[in-house]
Amino acid sequence: MPEGGSPISGKADEDGTLGRVAYVGFGLFGSAVLAFADVMVRAGSLEYTEGDIDAPIHVAAFVAVAVLALLGFIGVGLGSVRPNAAVWLLRAAAAGAIVASLNAIVQSHPLVGIALLFFSGFPLLLAAWAVGWAERP
Repeated sequence: MPEGGSPISGKADEDGTLGRVAYVGFGLFGSAVLAFADVMVRAGSLEYTEGDIDAPIHVAAFVAVAVLALLGFIGVGLGSVRPNAAVWLLRAAAAGAIVASLNAIVQSHPLVGIALLFFSGFPLLLAAWAVGWAERP
């Protein structure tokens, strides 16, 4: 037991540290997968863009997903300073990952959609939850 402290405060510190590791790890991983998947899908031969970014809707979708991935990275950075804002930024990034995965599923690419959901959407939701767990008052 720390000098002058209680075992409960030691447990809270340990939980906070574990929560910070969780939201940083899951948040960075989910955001990176979202950004990487967006670039790979646009550069690849998937049907919903055919690898081309020529229509305004394709450009808008590319930029929107890139911005949502950036919001995930910013959310991780704000986790300890502004936990409420971080939660909302991570949730927005998760929503973008979920929409992108549903789009891939609708466009006859279920494996890409499911992979995006499991490797980006769920980790970002876990990161948003972990921010509240780690940075609670």
